Amino acid sequence: MDIIKNLSIIIPNHNEVRVGEVESWCKRLFPSAEIIVENDLQGQGKGYTIRNAVKKSTKSWVAFMDADMDIFPMKLFKLLPHAQTHDIVIAKKETSHLSIPRRILTEGSRLLIKLFFRIPVSDTQTGLKLFKRDTISSWETNGYLFDVEILYKAHIAGRKIKEVPITNVLSTKSKGLKEIFKCLKELNILYVRLSSRL
Repeated sequence: MDIIKNLSIIIPNHNEVRVGEVESWCKRLFPSAEIIVENDLQGQGKGYTIRNAVKKSTKSWVAFMDADMDIFPMKLFKLLPHAQTHDIVIAKKETSHLSIPRRILTEGSRLLIKLFFRIPVSDTQTGLKLFKRDTISSWETNGYLFDVEILYKAHIAGRKIKEVPITNVLSTKSKGLKEIFKCLKELNILYVRLSSRL
């Protein structure tokens, strides 16, 4: 696909044990793409890390891909065809394989974000997203919810966003209570900051 020649794949890394594996697969599957592994050595946050990587990237399309192998890199091929008709394409992870408590938590958090920000997608926190470069606005959020800010700003700007269901997602460690409460705190802060435009 021509888009691969114009694609930067950004892999944020904060002590992920499988980051080398993800990078290796990306180089093998997308040899003409620009691969950027951005390390968060001081725990500045995922949003901070990807912001630095976006500044380094040079291509007209940018993919964000998590380094934990929760989603196999090949799944990016499912997103690429939709780039012909959409500005942003997001993978939506299935939840049927999750335990009932974790499924309730996952679906509940998706609903909460949708209600707060009215973004027309369900899974804003998935670890695989594809953006046309000019849809990536500047963002202030340094933590987990940076992509909610990007998607919200793109939505109110009228950009076309597509959500693509993906299956056979690996089960990795779930967020602990400390991380969940941190996400909720970030959600409240982001909502207050952007509420004047909601």
